[in-house]
Amino acid sequence: MGLSLGYSPDRGSIGSWICAAPLILALFVISYRLFQSVIDYRLSHRNGCKPPPTYPHKDWYLGLHHVFGLLKAKKENRLPTAFSELFDASGPDVHTLGHYVLGKKSYWTRDPENIKAVLSSKFNDWGLPSARKATFRTCLGGGIFGVDGKEWEHSRAMLKPSFTRTQIGDTATLSKHADNLIARIPEGETVDLAELFPLLTMDVGTEMLFGESVGSLDPAEIKQATRFTTSFDYIVQTMSKHMALPILTKLRDKTLQGCVEFVDDFAADVVNRTIANESKTEKPSSLGKYIFPTELAKMGLPEKQIRIEVINIMVAGRDTTAALLSLIWWYLAKRPDAVMKLHQELEPLGGRPPTGEEVKKMKYLRNFVNEILRLHPINPLNSRTAAKDTTLPRGGGPDGKSPVFIRKGTQLMFSSAALQRRKDLYGEDALDLRPERWERIRPSAFEYIPFGGGPRICPGQQLALTEASYFTARLLQEFQGVTSESSGPFQEAFAILVTSGDGVKVKFHKKH
Repeated sequence: MGLSLGYSPDRGSIGSWICAAPLILALFVISYRLFQSVIDYRLSHRNGCKPPPTYPHKDWYLGLHHVFGLLKAKKENRLPTAFSELFDASGPDVHTLGHYVLGKKSYWTRDPENIKAVLSSKFNDWGLPSARKATFRTCLGGGIFGVDGKEWEHSRAMLKPSFTRTQIGDTATLSKHADNLIARIPEGETVDLAELFPLLTMDVGTEMLFGESVGSLDPAEIKQATRFTTSFDYIVQTMSKHMALPILTKLRDKTLQGCVEFVDDFAADVVNRTIANESKTEKPSSLGKYIFPTELAKMGLPEKQIRIEVINIMVAGRDTTAALLSLIWWYLAKRPDAVMKLHQELEPLGGRPPTGEEVKKMKYLRNFVNEILRLHPINPLNSRTAAKDTTLPRGGGPDGKSPVFIRKGTQLMFSSAALQRRKDLYGEDALDLRPERWERIRPSAFEYIPFGGGPRICPGQQLALTEASYFTARLLQEFQGVTSESSGPFQEAFAILVTSGDGVKVKFHKKH
């Protein structure tokens, strides 16, 4: 007979614990939420604050029903539309609301005054979410788009002058890349522009940053360029996954590590070579080119930090402009009326490539691009975390006019897609693409935020707009017409940026 030294649970008791686990979890979540609600109620009624409406969760305890709804919308390529539906489901004229996931409260807003507070008037009350910081640190080593506070101020001060130079209107550089793009487009055959535009913007970006192009569209450079773009794409795709599931930043990814090392080695080689060549030149920048690595080195940035910042700019610049071009041409292929108006606008040039100033003066082209960015902002969702106890100026109470208390550490999501599709701001036809609306509307700075706003507004927005408009003009000059090979409505695929879920498959027709 053995001696029992302790309690040994039988299978029945283990089964009971397993069955009870969901109930225990639910009780914990309920208790936590009730406790949080009491604290929030007391704090939110200070200084005239009142709580906003709460999203009508079907599973009040966990808030997972809406999470699964968003995942379903993502799979169906309609996630930005689901952001608007979140507000619409919470009541008429609701533009700020509370939201729960696993008992943890966050807030959503599409109110321009609240967005202004977060991005501008109360800028120092808010910081980047930890998931974004961890993602940029893991994938890029940090850099301007993954830091805030003093680190961000330092990076911004170093990089901002780069985007105010005349190179933004350097159409001589853009022209040769436009020629390379046109050479890759066969007349009368189906081509997916969603595959070509990232190659184009990679070539432009590397030349503007490094003074030399990686040659993605150049058959002579295709081997080296393919490895670079493949590595670059993997890094960007991984960043998207890490932001959605931050725990992935803790896991080792050998493929990611190899891609990061390859891109970093490439950047190091080019950065060192450019700086060395510049130092040997008697008249630095004699051709008037503003080369990022050289200028950053002059400002005293260490070589490693120069590489990090340059790669940050490449990630943001390449994909933003490529996504914008894809959106423009997905719609142009469906809108022969718009193509005709743009051809008329380009006619005075007599086939000559436009200058940067001429592109800026093309009113219908500008309105078309503005409307694309209104209906489909490239980054339709952003977020911040409260760095201290703070308030939003409105959204609380039954009438939505009272301020809203936000506790330190609380996350706020704000959607440019939901904001820019509001019918009370843009009219009953706000869900339609109508460039003509820009002949009469003048939205305020925080009613139209395709590039963000405040101190962290995208530093390269003018460069992206110039590139997208210039390449659109050049393609229109080369081809008489374009027809879409896609059926159905636009598929809003959204990871880090919005892209077309079924590509941009079109046929171009030459002028005869």
